[in-house]
Amino acid sequence: MAVIAMVLGSVLGLFGAVTGWMFYDMSVLASFGFYMIFSIVMFAMTLSLMMVNGNGSSIDDFGAAA
Repeated sequence: MAVIAMVLGSVLGLFGAVTGWMFYDMSVLASFGFYMIFSIVMFAMTLSLMMVNGNGSSIDDFGAAA
């Protein structure tokens, strides 16, 4: 489940970075920074949603670290 969260976050982050670069005249570096932030935020949000959801598999992926 955590892998799905990472993939989802990076895909949405990439989409946001490309749209920011295409439509808002952001530099490539700024778009990449936006992508990094967005993917980290998405990953954290999805992970916390899975924790709240009581999905045991997401906690098992991380073991004691979660």
